[in-house]
Amino acid sequence: KRSAHWARVEALQAEAKTSNSQIEALMAENALLKQAHEDRLGDIASLVLERDTSLAAAHQAVTEREQRISHMQDDLREAQQKRSAHWARVEALMAENARLKQAQDDRLGEIATLTLERDTSRADVHRMAAELEHRIRCLQDDLREAQESRDAHQAQIEGLKEDLGQSRSEVDALLASASWRVTRPLRSVKQALRGRE
Repeated sequence: KRSAHWARVEALQAEAKTSNSQIEALMAENALLKQAHEDRLGDIASLVLERDTSLAAAHQAVTEREQRISHMQDDLREAQQKRSAHWARVEALMAENARLKQAQDDRLGEIATLTLERDTSRADVHRMAAELEHRIRCLQDDLREAQESRDAHQAQIEGLKEDLGQSRSEVDALLASASWRVTRPLRSVKQALRGRE
């Protein structure tokens, strides 16, 4: 009985080892499945993010396209308004051109009249210019004579200034002389006597 018991124990141990091996294999497979599941979730998240990014980009592109269409419509309306204004301006310019042409014809008539008057008065202008040139030459001669007279007067003034300076020097020398200082009391007495008279 004991032998059978040990045999049964050994069989149970062998079965337990087999079970442990199976459990380890199942745990390893579970870990692989879990990692694959996580990787798949990551791929799904990446795809979702990429999809959302693509949708956002598509929405942005649609918005920009709508804005461009709106701007193009505004530009088209503005161009139509400008074209209408341009044609109105062209018509106004044509009317203005006709008026200017008439004014030009009138002006040409006036110019012809003025040209005739200019030709008529040109001789008078030349005559007046000759008279003015003669007067200018006369004035230049008078100016030259006046400058010569001024130079002569200036020379006289310089000579008088030199004479005045020399006279002042002589007076200063006389006042500073010893004889003038010595005779000062006599001059004082003389002035006093004149004052009494």
